Amino acid sequence: MAELANQYHAHVEVDADYLHVYGERALPFAPKVLVFDKLEAVPQQFLIVSRTLSQLVEILARIEVLDGYVLFAGEFDNALTIQVGIIGQENYPHVNDSGEPQGTKIVYGRRWLIEDSTPTSEVIQTALLALQKAREHELREKLSIEFDQEGHRATPFNSHQDTPLMARADSVVTSSNLDTIEQAVSRVSFDGRAINLVSVKSISESVLLVCLRLELETQSAQLFGFTELNDRDISLLCYQKNTNALLHELVEHLIVLSNRFIAENFRFEGFNRFSHKLNPIAIAKFSFDSRRPVSVSRDFAPYFSSMSYHVDSGKAPAYNSGLLGQHQLQQIEQHDVTQGFLPKSEV
Repeated sequence: MAELANQYHAHVEVDADYLHVYGERALPFAPKVLVFDKLEAVPQQFLIVSRTLSQLVEILARIEVLDGYVLFAGEFDNALTIQVGIIGQENYPHVNDSGEPQGTKIVYGRRWLIEDSTPTSEVIQTALLALQKAREHELREKLSIEFDQEGHRATPFNSHQDTPLMARADSVVTSSNLDTIEQAVSRVSFDGRAINLVSVKSISESVLLVCLRLELETQSAQLFGFTELNDRDISLLCYQKNTNALLHELVEHLIVLSNRFIAENFRFEGFNRFSHKLNPIAIAKFSFDSRRPVSVSRDFAPYFSSMSYHVDSGKAPAYNSGLLGQHQLQQIEQHDVTQGFLPKSEV
């Protein structure tokens, strides 16, 4: 598709079975759309999905990602899944006799379910999200904080905190941080490198603009590292006397930078679908064009209605038992839900 869009033909018709290799095919009598007065094709919403594992593999094979990250297609309990492999150094390494981390390892993110009705575009979006969340997981384990006078450090933003146990220590973990901004920043390091306070500027009576810099050494610019953070300036808004919020804002800002880096290095068939270089005005026109069929026959309506019913009804879950089921029923009844597909009987 990316190649077709770049051609200067006055009119190019895209074969209705173009995406069949990905597990999609046009509904009978499906209408076509004309995009940018050039491309004529059956739009995504008029394609029916019936995907095999080999077809999911075909989609992922056409995706280019950041070096050090690997996409896997698989099956789990008869459902198709996407999983990310991350290649790099151990975040909590054992060192050799020379004090260097031992070897390179691969770890895996969670499995992401691909439902039967998931169109190719949403499979691609799921792959991006899987990559972003996998990298976020690694990033959270690299931000450490010194928590006592003996210099002990730990990673408070890692994803492995014992939440049920933490909930029983509520009064402690929600206590105020009495550090000044300078003291709070001095406690923090990313992958063993200091984060330096550059300036603090008052924006209003209650808000400060805090500028930081990650002055990472050349060593951190290695393969599989967070190279977008090398010598990176960071600006955060901080409410005065609330350094808890400042530290949370810091990790969230780093996650935003990581997500953008993943997106700018993500391509499908060579097309950088999620880049900020894309023109939103042109995409708005594309969205408008791609949802307006040239003509719709009466023969098509029953096929489209049947597919829509199958997809929408198939997503409806069942009520759960116990307290969770009571919450579900209470919310639905409270809002007098009458449209859509209500949950099925209790499982």
